[in-house]
Amino acid sequence: CIGLVVGTTTDLLTYSTQGTHTVTWTYYDGNGNTSTQTQTVIVKDVTAPVANSATLPTITGECSASILTAPTATDNCNGLVVGTTTDALTYITQGTHTVTWTYNDGNGNTSTQTQTVIIKDITPPLIAAISNILINNNPGKCGAALNIAPPPAADICGIASKTYVRSDGLLITDDYPVGTTTITWTVTDVNNNFSTVTQAVTVIDNELPVVNTKNITVSLGAGGNVTITASQINNGSNDPCGIGILSVSPASFSCANIGQNIVTLIVKDKNGNINTSTAIVTVQGVIPQSSIIVTPVNSTYTGGVPTNIYLGYGSQSVTLNASASGGAPYTYAWSGNGIIINNASASPMFTPTTSGNYSFTVVVTNVNGCKSTTSVSICVTDIRVPGTAGSKVYVCHAPPGNPGNSKTISVSVNEVSSHLSNHSGDKLGSCYQTPCSSANAVASAVTQSSAILASKELMASESDESFTVKVSPNPSTTYFTLKLESKYATPVNMRVMDAGGRVVDAKSNIGSNSTIQMGHAYSSGTYYAEMIQGTKRKVVQLVKGKG
Repeated sequence: CIGLVVGTTTDLLTYSTQGTHTVTWTYYDGNGNTSTQTQTVIVKDVTAPVANSATLPTITGECSASILTAPTATDNCNGLVVGTTTDALTYITQGTHTVTWTYNDGNGNTSTQTQTVIIKDITPPLIAAISNILINNNPGKCGAALNIAPPPAADICGIASKTYVRSDGLLITDDYPVGTTTITWTVTDVNNNFSTVTQAVTVIDNELPVVNTKNITVSLGAGGNVTITASQINNGSNDPCGIGILSVSPASFSCANIGQNIVTLIVKDKNGNINTSTAIVTVQGVIPQSSIIVTPVNSTYTGGVPTNIYLGYGSQSVTLNASASGGAPYTYAWSGNGIIINNASASPMFTPTTSGNYSFTVVVTNVNGCKSTTSVSICVTDIRVPGTAGSKVYVCHAPPGNPGNSKTISVSVNEVSSHLSNHSGDKLGSCYQTPCSSANAVASAVTQSSAILASKELMASESDESFTVKVSPNPSTTYFTLKLESKYATPVNMRVMDAGGRVVDAKSNIGSNSTIQMGHAYSSGTYYAEMIQGTKRKVVQLVKGKG
C-alpha cells in the first residue's frame, strides 16, 4: 500500500467564466488502481457596480444645457463601468430635467444614478444706451412730428417683444406736444424676463405769436381821459399754442393826446414768447381856447386901460369876461388874490377896496374835460385924498409946455374929467405913486391857451401901417425873426414881457428898417414884444413851443 494519494485532474483549476464547472479528480495508487471523484466550481457575479461619485453634479443653463461626459462606476468583476442613459443629454426647455444613468457590469448586475439638469433664464435683456430728444416745434404746430424707433436690445435667449407707454397715453407715431413727454420702453425676452428704460422727448416752442392790429378811434370822456383795452386793438392775433396775455401800451389818453397816437400791442403766448405790433389810436376831442376881456362897469375915462382901477375915480368894479371856444358847453373856475363875485360863472365881478396888484386865473373845462387856463392882472391905485371922504383925488399935473415940472394936485372928483381931457400930460394919482404899467395891462389880459390880446385899445393900435412888425416863424420852437418896417428913421426901442408882465428881454436904438433874431433861450410859453418908435407903438405876440 502506498498511503496518502493526491488526486489529479486534467480540468482547469481556475475559472473566470460565469457558470457551474465540474472538476474530476483521479486518485492513482501507483499500482494500477484508480478511483475518481467530481468537484463542482460555481462562478456567479452578484455584486452590482458602485458609482464613482456619490452625487452627480447639477448641470445648469439659462437658454440650454448639455451633459458632455458620462459618469462612471467601479465593478468588482469588470472594473470601470461607464454609465449609459436613454434620456436626452441636451435640453433647451426651461425647467428641471432628470437624467438616469445605468451602470451594467455585463453579468446582469446593474445600478443606477440620477443627474439633474436645470434650465432657468434669469438674465433680463440688455438695452443699449438711449438718448433724450430736444427739438423745436414744427412751424404752425404746438408740437413736433417725430419718427422714434425702439431702442436696440439684446438677450442671450432671444428678444420676444419691445413695447412702450407714452406719458400722455398717445401712440408713438402721434405728434409730441410742447413740453416734455416721457416714453417708457419695455423689452421682454422669450422667457418673460424684461428690462425698462425711459426716454424724454422735449419740444420747445420758440415760435413767436402772430400779431394783427387794427386802428381805432376813441373819444375823450367828461373827465378828459379815455382808456382802451388790448382787445380793441387786437385784430385776430394768434399762436399755435394759444395766446396767453394781451396788453397795449399806452392804454390811457388825455387831452394832451388828441389826434393820432401810436400804440403797441404786446402779445405773449402760453409758452412765454412775445411779439409786438403797432396801431394808431385816434383820440377825438378838442382843447378849448380861451381869453379874458376886462370890462369896466362904466365907461368913465381914466387915461388908463381897462385893467387899471383908480380908487376914488372912474369905474370901481370890472367884469372879468371869460370867452371860450372849442367843445361847448364849458365850466369855469376862477381863483386869485382878490375877492370876486360868482367865481364859477363866465363873467364874475371884481370890486377892490384897497390898492395893489391883483391876479386872477380862470380854468375853462369843456365837454371833453379838456382845460384852458387864462390869467389877467388888475392894477388898483388908491388916488383918494385922505380926509376928504372921497370928494377929492390926486392928479399928477403936467403944466402945458413944461411937462418936466409935474406936480401933484388935489382936485374935486367932478373936475377930474376936465384935467384929463384938457391936459394931455395929466395922470390920475400923485406924481410919486408908481403908475400902473400899460405893458402889464397888455400881458395880463392874455390867455395861455389862445394867447390873444384882450385890450381893444392895443388891438386898435395895430392898424397903423406906417410902422409894422412881422414875425416868422410864429409859433417857433427855436427863435423868432422880427422884421421892422417904418416910414420914419427914428430908432426903435424894444422890450419883451412874458405872460405875467415880467420883462425878459430889452433892446434899444434898433434901426427902423431892420431884421433881428431873438428868443433862442426863451422857455416855452407866450411873450409880448413891445416896439416903440417915437409916438408909434406896436405889440406883437410871440409863441414859443417846446423844442
